[in-house]
Amino acid sequence: MINIKKRSTVVMAGAVTALLGSALFAGPAAAAAGGCGSVCDGKNPQNYVYQGPGGPSQWVTCQADAYTKYTAGKSGHAGYVELRYSPACRTAWAKTNTLNTVIHVYSYNSNGSERRHEDQVTNSSVKYTVMVNDAGYTAKACATVPASGGDMLCTKKF
Repeated sequence: MINIKKRSTVVMAGAVTALLGSALFAGPAAAAAGGCGSVCDGKNPQNYVYQGPGGPSQWVTCQADAYTKYTAGKSGHAGYVELRYSPACRTAWAKTNTLNTVIHVYSYNSNGSERRHEDQVTNSSVKYTVMVNDAGYTAKACATVPASGGDMLCTKKF
């Protein structure tokens, strides 16, 4: 009886993994290419999960290894916008510390033309945009931050 339960648990776990794998996870091919590429465009860095280069044991969110590459703000003002970057996913997104602000992340082709952009109006629970692919592209973050006098703030491109 114990063997039957263990086997059905393994079968169910496999079925759940296969089902979720197609909906939420970037597969091994994406990880092998160095990041999740365009699969990550428009995904939430807080909860989008990809398989890291170490294989199935490395399911992580893109936010897990992210850091702030650039910050834009005005001296003497509290508001700012950050360009966040995940080296493992090779993605970028915008983040701010202010409420009711429209923030943007822009992705650019090598010739400087805009490839894609994502916008977000911030609130008490969301102060960042979804991601853009940054593998082979550049990105910047912008926001009109009321706490910075209402000027448009933009980071450098990365």
